[in-house]
Amino acid sequence: MDIAVNKHSQAWRFFWASTAYPRLSLCLSICLILFFVCFIPTLEKDTRSDAFMPADHPALLLSEKARETFGLGDPMIIAIINKSPEGVFNPHTLQLVDWLTSQLENIDNLDPEEITSLATENNIIGTAEGMEVEPFFETLPTKAADAAAIKAAAMAFPLYVGTLVAEDGSGTVIIAEQLDADKAQATYQALLKLASSAELNSDERIHIAGEGALTGYFGTYIDADASRIVPLSALLIIALCFVAFGTLRGTLIPTFVILATASSAIGLMAALGVSFYIITNALPVVLIGIAVADSIHILTEYYEAAAQQPAFSPRELTATTMSRIWRPITLTSLTTIAGFFGLSIASIMPPMKYFGLFALFGVGIAWLYSMLVVPALLSLLKPQTSRAYRKRTLQLTINSPELALPSEPPSNIVDREHPDNFAKAVSWLGRITLNHPRSFLLLGILTIAAGIHGGLKVLFTLFGHSRPHRLSRYY
Repeated sequence: MDIAVNKHSQAWRFFWASTAYPRLSLCLSICLILFFVCFIPTLEKDTRSDAFMPADHPALLLSEKARETFGLGDPMIIAIINKSPEGVFNPHTLQLVDWLTSQLENIDNLDPEEITSLATENNIIGTAEGMEVEPFFETLPTKAADAAAIKAAAMAFPLYVGTLVAEDGSGTVIIAEQLDADKAQATYQALLKLASSAELNSDERIHIAGEGALTGYFGTYIDADASRIVPLSALLIIALCFVAFGTLRGTLIPTFVILATASSAIGLMAALGVSFYIITNALPVVLIGIAVADSIHILTEYYEAAAQQPAFSPRELTATTMSRIWRPITLTSLTTIAGFFGLSIASIMPPMKYFGLFALFGVGIAWLYSMLVVPALLSLLKPQTSRAYRKRTLQLTINSPELALPSEPPSNIVDREHPDNFAKAVSWLGRITLNHPRSFLLLGILTIAAGIHGGLKVLFTLFGHSRPHRLSRYY
């Protein structure tokens, strides 16, 4: 049976009018995308742990005051570990410390005057005449006895034990102050390259640590994830659309909406000077999943209408489709916007606030393009059917030589569909669910209970705390 078409409804008349100039709508939408894309190259990353605190938080203000007063920064730390019985106090490891210390002086963004290691620090020895100040080793140790003497001197200096060298002698650190914290990522990469070029024996290990290294690592992590996850998510969604509809327009139209949504949200973020935080890395993926949903709903209705109304013009078919689907799309978009708005006003962490705000904006752009641009595109294209949506046909249940059917279909004529494989699978699942409602209800309750039980066992680490905390402590 054909779908009901009410060409006198306000919705039908609105979409009929909105598709009067489809090329203009398409041009304006492309201009809007390009406008936001122009700002994306100016987007800056902020991978500091301090970024998760409000700018006026007392703890953050006190930290900044301490940095200014004592000249503290976000240091880069190279940790050298040696698990041999002698620990780091052997000729090879001490020579490695000296070599790394000298190499750090040549790395941009590191202050050569603010590098601290066993190779730069002095040993203070009390004597009968007063004090003697001398380097831990003026010449590189070449014998085990020389290394043992340096160990005895370092371990006898309480200020260095537990800070510059490990209490058991198995490790030592080289601390380097950055000149510009905004260049932490490039500096971190330079340290990784330096560490990889070092000649190590089987007992030695080098680790890059420190607040500056953490910031640099997160910057690298964001770049690596963005280059993999976002394209992969988009490709999976596009592939799903092609499998679902089997047409070029059914694949490219959702792709266009995805591009508009993600680029607009990220572009506006750059235009307003908001940094790209660690949590923001998930924003494009979230928007891709949300943006494609509206297009799928529209195209599903479009192909069903095309199969049932083959005589409709492109514009009539588009207006009919949109007049039937606009309400659920609008309501779902509004509820999603409300959820992200709640996130933006409930969280005190700036990255979470901005995540909610720009996700909200992205959902709004997805709705706008779905309501105005997608109909404009469909109205420009010749009506097309999809193999996934076949027109209902009338079949006789008995053989009859009569060619003409009466005005009222007799009881031996049935309205039958030709469902695709996906529809068959969903119908099969629906029959099982209806035949065993209590079992599925019990399964759902058990799943919820298992989720709550597992959620209470989740461990997470707070900034500034090395010990993980169990989630159940806060409920």
